[in-house]
Amino acid sequence: MISFRICTIHEHGDILFHMNNKNYYIYIYFDPRINPHEPIYVGKGKGKRYLKHLTNSHNLQLASKIKHIEDLQLQVIIEKPYENLSCDEALELEKQLIKKYGRKDLGLGTLCNYTDGGEGTEGRQCKPETRELFSKQRKGKSQTEAQYVANCARTVSEETRKKQSEANKGHSRHTPEQIAAIISSNQSREISDSTRMLWSSQRTGFKQSEEHIANTQASIARGRYLKAAFENNSISPEELKEYNIRLEKRKKRNKVS
Repeated sequence: MISFRICTIHEHGDILFHMNNKNYYIYIYFDPRINPHEPIYVGKGKGKRYLKHLTNSHNLQLASKIKHIEDLQLQVIIEKPYENLSCDEALELEKQLIKKYGRKDLGLGTLCNYTDGGEGTEGRQCKPETRELFSKQRKGKSQTEAQYVANCARTVSEETRKKQSEANKGHSRHTPEQIAAIISSNQSREISDSTRMLWSSQRTGFKQSEEHIANTQASIARGRYLKAAFENNSISPEELKEYNIRLEKRKKRNKVS
């Protein structure tokens, strides 16, 4: 059971937004046990999305709070302070409201939200034991065809791409130990004749781009120049460093093959 009303934009004070005739809205869950009513969740959606957490919420903290409210024969209060929004407008307002009321898991407020709002799971912080649980649940499982199709069709906004790029700068996907293990595995890897034939058949008819061909030719020419300079003792310290790096890479490739 719920108590529901549409409140006016002015009730949330400093957050204003131009609204056109769109189909997204912002919804807020309030705890009726506290006076004035305390906001416990902020979300965005369309249709009947605002009812989802009452019956099937993946947010365990919010689900527990709703259960305690209903056990006291009380009703969760749901407000829609903003309606008729585009998706981008709703995402931005969701982020602003979560920042305004504060996340409980970060000690900044009363909300059960696990993320900072907006697209994806930006700002979510998982405990080590939670990460370990996710890892165990995923072991031995592969995504279904429907999940694969959905992931391939997923689009990411340019703003999100920039955020992901900035966040990943200077970071590696693998630990130094993992990198060392990958290198060791590749160096001792044995490629069967059937695999080589498969690779060859997959490359048949494949044409490299003009840019790729030009880059390859330039790299070969550069390598020949460095080799000649080394043999003639006319190579500079910077060129010698580049020459040695190329030699190391070649040695590694030869070990793998």
